[in-house]
Amino acid sequence: MAMKEETLAGAPLMKSHKELVGLSRRYLDAFKNKNLDVLKSMFSNDVELIDWENNIVGFDNVVSFNQDVFSAHKSINVQIKSIKSFPDSLTTQCKILITLVQKDKQTLSVIDVLTFDDNGLIKKIQAEKIK
Repeated sequence: MAMKEETLAGAPLMKSHKELVGLSRRYLDAFKNKNLDVLKSMFSNDVELIDWENNIVGFDNVVSFNQDVFSAHKSINVQIKSIKSFPDSLTTQCKILITLVQKDKQTLSVIDVLTFDDNGLIKKIQAEKIK
């Protein structure tokens, strides 16, 4: 007899390590490529973005913030150093180097903590600069 998969409150089962890492890579690639359509498809309606300067809540506000970042920079490069997943909390920790080019080049070491909902949509992005 096959075992029935059950979850709390009827939610789907947690995502696997591979799924969470794949979703995180897709997000980082979309950011690097300034692909707002892909980002929109990845955000939940109540997505929240918190970084060292901002606390932005809601789909439209987070999309607008990303559009402003894309418009302000000629190019964006994201180099992934590592991605750790925590399937029990639907979270990944991404260590990345971001190079932003306006007139000058600015490289930041950042840890992005991405939290996903049960459907694999991003519900929270917490970014912190590291030294």
